[in-house]
Order: sequence, then structure tokens, then C-alpha cells
Amino acid sequence: MKCAICGIQTDSVDEAIDNGWIPYVWEGDHEQEGPFCASCSEALMQLDENGEFELKQEYRGEITYNEGAFFGEETQEHKSIGIILGYCNN
Repeated sequence: MKCAICGIQTDSVDEAIDNGWIPYVWEGDHEQEGPFCASCSEALMQLDENGEFELKQEYRGEITYNEGAFFGEETQEHKSIGIILGYCNN
């Protein structure tokens, strides 16, 4: 996985979760896909009144996001999870 802001990488989803990475952030009314590392999250984001991560007001419109891909190379297991989650969201 690679942070969608700074580009730092981690080897696994479990490692990222253990290190405080987050999957998405709200920038105003728009959801931005991550993942985002703990350093970027701590510096640039805050929790809103609903407990969702949002970009701090002073950084809105100022961030350039890299491709929001959770996995550099998707395994068959991860593709299956994406299909199931995609189906549930419809």
C-alpha cells in the first residue's frame, strides 16, 4: 500500500492498520480515497462531528492526491473482497 498524499509505502494492510493508516477522508462534500498514512492523517486531517475524518479547512483545495490504490498488486483474495463490497454497495 502507498499513501495517497506522501507516497510512503507499507507492506501489508494489517501493518497499515496497526500503524494508524486511514482508508478515506472527506474534503468538503467529496470523499477522497486513500489510503493515508498516520503522519499525513495527523498533520492534515481531523475528526468531524460524525466521527469521520475530514481534511482540515486550511488544506482544502491545496492537496494533490496520488492514485488511491490500496494494493500495488491485487491478489485474487483482494479482488474477491472488492467484488463483494462493490456488490453490497449497489
